[in-house]
Amino acid sequence: MIVIFKNSATASDELELREWLAVRGIVVHESRGELKTLFGLVGDTHTLNMRDIEAFDFVEDVRRIQES
Repeated sequence: MIVIFKNSATASDELELREWLAVRGIVVHESRGELKTLFGLVGDTHTLNMRDIEAFDFVEDVRRIQES
């Protein structure tokens, strides 16, 4: 699963999501480009509801890269 942040996301926003995911046993691999930051999520992501992550106001998009 990949989480794409809005351009307005702050470091504290990223930390908030990182901690939320850690509680759920998910490891984050961060990728920071010139225009976008994204988290690659590693772990049992099929238990995550994409809508729960999309509910964070600093998240632009969430995409599954593998079917559950």
